[in-house]
Amino acid sequence: MQVRCSNTTVLCMDTDPTRVAWLQLLLSIAGYAVKTASSGDSAMRVFREDDIDLVITVPDGNWVRGGCEMKRLKPTVPIVLLNRRKGKLPPGAEYADVIFSRGVTPTAFLATLAELTTRPQPKAEAFVAADVAP
Repeated sequence: MQVRCSNTTVLCMDTDPTRVAWLQLLLSIAGYAVKTASSGDSAMRVFREDDIDLVITVPDGNWVRGGCEMKRLKPTVPIVLLNRRKGKLPPGAEYADVIFSRGVTPTAFLATLAELTTRPQPKAEAFVAADVAP
């Protein structure tokens, strides 16, 4: 497992504390700084207030609203969904940069995160300008 520098901060949001603990352990071992949230409200608070480089979440009923708001606030921050629904896209999938289904290996998971956090990001101004009606 390739260790990354800790200057990349990941926000993990899930209502399942066991899954959050597993993600926090895996990401910490890989060298990521990890912030956690157990609800959509706390995730949005962390997302707004902290310098977050990547979001990982398991979509629930509030995900569509939260995903839309996250992309509106910080359009260049990649969002990763962990999909529990085998064979079906979760609601709000359009706000995700990557969707993982069950069975992804830790190696493949971490390789994808590394790619997401090192790829060149478009300038946020381009997204903001596109949202402004003439």
